[in-house]
Amino acid sequence: MKKFYMVFFALILGLGLILGELPNLFAQESAKDEFTLEEITVTAQKRAENQQKVAISMEVISGDTLKEVGKNDLNQILENVSSIVVNKTGQSLRVSLRGVSDDKPEGAVQMSTPAVAVNTDGIMTNRQKSGTSLFDIERVEVLYGPQSTLYASSTPGGIVNVISASPKLDTYSASGTVEYGNYSLLHTEGAMNVPIGGKVALRAAFSTSVRDGYLSNGGDDDDTKSVRLKTLFQPSDKLSFQITGELSKINNHGFGNVKIFNNQSDKYYPDGTKMTTPWTASQDAAGDSRAITEKKIYGTLNLSTGFANIALTPSYSSSSQPDTTATQTQPFPPFATETHFKKSERWEKSAELRLTSPDDFLFKWIAGYVWYHSLDDSKDQTVGVSNHRNQYNEQVTKAFYGNITYPFTEQFRVTGGARLSNDTNDSINNEFPPGPGKAAVEETHMKYNNPDYKIGIEYDLGTNAMLFSDYSTSYRAQGMLFDESGNQFPPEKLKAYTLGIKSRLMQNKLQINASTFYYDYQNFAAVSGYQYMVFNDYNGDGVYSNDPIEWPVGSGQMVREKDAARDENAKTYGNYKEYGLDLQMNAILTDKDRLDLSVSYLNDEFTKLYFDLLQVTNDQGIPDQNYKGKGAPYTPDWSITASFDHRFDLPNGGSITARVDGRWKSDFIVSFVEYEMEMNTTASTGPDHVVTSIVDMSKTRYQESFITGNLSATYTNSNGKFSLTGYVKNLTNYAEKRSLVMGGREMEISSPRTYGAVLSVKY
Repeated sequence: MKKFYMVFFALILGLGLILGELPNLFAQESAKDEFTLEEITVTAQKRAENQQKVAISMEVISGDTLKEVGKNDLNQILENVSSIVVNKTGQSLRVSLRGVSDDKPEGAVQMSTPAVAVNTDGIMTNRQKSGTSLFDIERVEVLYGPQSTLYASSTPGGIVNVISASPKLDTYSASGTVEYGNYSLLHTEGAMNVPIGGKVALRAAFSTSVRDGYLSNGGDDDDTKSVRLKTLFQPSDKLSFQITGELSKINNHGFGNVKIFNNQSDKYYPDGTKMTTPWTASQDAAGDSRAITEKKIYGTLNLSTGFANIALTPSYSSSSQPDTTATQTQPFPPFATETHFKKSERWEKSAELRLTSPDDFLFKWIAGYVWYHSLDDSKDQTVGVSNHRNQYNEQVTKAFYGNITYPFTEQFRVTGGARLSNDTNDSINNEFPPGPGKAAVEETHMKYNNPDYKIGIEYDLGTNAMLFSDYSTSYRAQGMLFDESGNQFPPEKLKAYTLGIKSRLMQNKLQINASTFYYDYQNFAAVSGYQYMVFNDYNGDGVYSNDPIEWPVGSGQMVREKDAARDENAKTYGNYKEYGLDLQMNAILTDKDRLDLSVSYLNDEFTKLYFDLLQVTNDQGIPDQNYKGKGAPYTPDWSITASFDHRFDLPNGGSITARVDGRWKSDFIVSFVEYEMEMNTTASTGPDHVVTSIVDMSKTRYQESFITGNLSATYTNSNGKFSLTGYVKNLTNYAEKRSLVMGGREMEISSPRTYGAVLSVKY
């Protein structure tokens, strides 16, 4: 590992030294020709800056490009970022960046900070992204690695900033989009900007999306309606206030699961049944649709003083569902049918106070304080019997952070930053009748405190090239997870080392950005996603049954391993190290041709991770599992994305732009699950008995290397106010494995091939 790591660093250093010999060339570069790469302004460091002047490994995606080709969900938006994997889970999406991911059951994820935060308009959230805010987007910024000393969110993998368009005081504008495609897709989007009296401006935007399900049972469908209103009040150049309200209605079945398979090219499922399409649902019926209402309100107060620019951003969001009654069949003997009455409440509150230095200050600095509070309260009452379960989870985060960049010379700058975080998680589980060895009411309180740091340097090799390096740390609260001794999990901690270069060459026609990194990750919570279900063979006849001592015969309950061992099985954590390289190249080949390329290499392995199972589990065929020397889920060694655009000019002044993009990923795994226990009641002697067998999941959890891509052609009229695009997405109709769910009994995969057309107008 050290050898490869040194090679990567030598590569970047060598490139930097070569470029360092050409400072005059960089200084002389200018936009002499009409066709050059545009300058992209970002706010990654809480101030408007040229992307190439920001000493952070990052990629930026234009909102106009996304709208033209019909990319309006998180997976499609980020698909050309080579080191990203977006996982579907229930109603939300999880982002894995450079292999740093969430591989936990849903409840544990809710009480953990995300591995990669997806923030909209700078508002902190610990929720997984549902996608309802992804309309009227100005740009998306993807920041690699810890950003703890700059952001309210302390997430080790990085930050995805979604920036929606803001009101403008000086112009009237309107835009609209209509998209139609297969699976009966109809997507509309519109926005209007209205200035009022020179000091007030309104921007209203909406989005609707209706689509049939991708799965055989109608699951993975879409029915979403969203509206956003932004109001800007700016009485002077030094004072402004913007308030945003957003409302979304979601009425669909969620992403849905499919039957597990080994390879898409297989003709049969592992159980021997014929496989006609990977998008065959695991259940015959998709179940009841989920009517979800999401509400958000947030504001930003900006005040410029001689000493600092002050920003205050309060926010509140909630997610609610109507009380529901659902019929379910137990997944264990005697497989009884139950009717459940469910209700839930979820909300988030936050406030961030941030001070940044004026543009003319001697050095750049930022300081801030963040407060965050969330609540998840769910109730499940079994109708007709005395069964109920109430879960109450509450999370509070408080943090101070600061960052200083000081220029020792015009070319050389040093950065130092620090953060002090305080996280508390409280959980109340009220369950009747309680599980074996459990109280009817269990309360848990967990508290985390952690300092984080950043030290970095920047050096300008010329006007259009910069070399940077930094050491940064981050930590992540684990949620309601305990080790085999009953102690709370220690927080995940990451030490990250980065060396990178940003450059513009050939009169701003070629951009090459590259970075190498080394991650030392401690206490990674390698949760398998389910708990092993264990039966005992009391009389030695090979039939495993319930424990008649702990549960009455006929109750339908099964014996699980004792609490300490069960926690050890399902909630193991370990350490791993990884190193890699990210390379992005953007080239304007001619005034009509553009090439974009993104390459990521990643090498990772666990230095400590062991699933030490009970002997009764081993006896039934599930061995202990040692992950030392193995890689984590969602970490392909190589990921390459490329796109090429060519513009055809037409006699009427309009143009047609043809675009092709492709993605290739090497193989990787999607879960820690290696073995699954399957229950069979056909040979049982009664409702309390079951025969178990062990299923080897090594092939099912393995994602082979694959290639896929998109095609599109866009006609734009002479004044650029009208465009019509035809597209085909996922050309190879490839089903990428995203995750194993339900203890490895079901799977979530990517979307099938889609095609359609997008009509856009703007004034």
